[in-house]
Amino acid sequence: MGRERLEAFLKKYGPWLTIDPKKVRRSTDWFAKRGGLAVLFSQPVPGCGR
Repeated sequence: MGRERLEAFLKKYGPWLTIDPKKVRRSTDWFAKRGGLAVLFSQPVPGCGR
């Protein structure tokens, strides 16, 4: 979808869906920076899989 289209969609429908575009941007920026480590450390957690 792309970041621009997602932000445009959230500006229009975000309040109805109770999604704040600023929080989405902040979380995607965080995951882009630290996502690899988050996935690495969350994989061995028991009960988070099948």
